[in-house]
Amino acid sequence: GYRRLSVDIEAMREVRREVRDKWKMILEYLGFMTEAESLLTVSASASYDRMCNASTARTLLQTLHAETSIFNSREPPPERYLFILVCDRLIYLDAADDFVAKARRFYPPRDNDEEEQEEIVMKLPHLLSRVNQSMSGGEEEDEEGETSEQDDSLQ
Repeated sequence: GYRRLSVDIEAMREVRREVRDKWKMILEYLGFMTEAESLLTVSASASYDRMCNASTARTLLQTLHAETSIFNSREPPPERYLFILVCDRLIYLDAADDFVAKARRFYPPRDNDEEEQEEIVMKLPHLLSRVNQSMSGGEEEDEEGETSEQDDSLQ
């Protein structure tokens, strides 16, 4: 149980790193080379009370989620990116609309949910696939065997 939890946590961290890297790349492309890290940093002192332009930021975040593939899941985007868009961040710098335009260009929405699922499965560690296989009772052994043979041939 602990191994699986550890693997799940690491997979979630990897997804968070990928999203952060996408945001950082777009910010750097917009010219925020040295400020990208500080713009992406959200501290515990950030609160909803101090937000200015919160409704605009929420609309932009929903637009990013719906019209781009910058976020890898169907779940609502993390709230931390709401703080990145507001106050002294992108809206204040008049860069939010440019950011959304670049995100649409660099990360267009995916056409097929199956492609997304295959990408996630390919990134999970081998241990997790073994755990899933043993939990399913080996029903998909033939498919898994074929997949692992194909993966071995790719390496």
